[in-house]
Amino acid sequence: MNRLPIIREFMELVEIDVASKNERVIADVVTKKLKDIGCLVYEDNTGEKIGGNTGNLFAILEGTREGALLFSAHLDRVANGIGIKPKIVGSKIVSNGTILSADDVSGIAAILDGLRKVVNSKKSHPRIEILLTVCEEKGVSGSKYVDYSQIKSKIAFVLDSPGRIGRVINAAPSKASLNFEVVGKSAHAGNFPEKGVNSLVTAAKVLSRIKDGRIDEITTANWASIESLSPTNVVNS
Repeated sequence: MNRLPIIREFMELVEIDVASKNERVIADVVTKKLKDIGCLVYEDNTGEKIGGNTGNLFAILEGTREGALLFSAHLDRVANGIGIKPKIVGSKIVSNGTILSADDVSGIAAILDGLRKVVNSKKSHPRIEILLTVCEEKGVSGSKYVDYSQIKSKIAFVLDSPGRIGRVINAAPSKASLNFEVVGKSAHAGNFPEKGVNSLVTAAKVLSRIKDGRIDEITTANWASIESLSPTNVVNS
């Protein structure tokens, strides 16, 4: 079957076993591809900082025109990304029951394909920068340690969203986490409950006064978990 190069490369890359903090193999494969295209490639030490085996990749295809443009994707994938065997069914690429890992191998494949088209066109172009981050699926951990002072681009395209070809997202959610601890006073729940101050009840009262769900047009809040370690015969402290 005659397949477009971008399709062949996508299917090649999704078959590489990858997990957050274990992007070594795909990083090595993509690094070689970038160098073969003509890019200078650097890997930072983010892996050491997050307990992984791979750093973020930063590649540069120097240009002959003024300006710079950045394209970005991430190397890792969500869980169940091991043993992927993609196949083409009709007009779709499907997996063998695992995830397909289009998130975000499709972004990587598109960047590689675009770079080759730029080089093969022989036309002048600005400096093109490529940032491929690690551990995106676990709190966007890799991008936290990018040395952004190395990036000259003022405009970036992040290839990491679903939808039709040409769809552009110009804003995306950010996340903030809040943890708080409530300390009460322990007492025997059967004999002297009046001597205690129940931290769990107090925490529930605090949460009941904080708005959650839809806060405004662009803001939501959700309290995800509450934990108490006291035994049932003791007022929570």
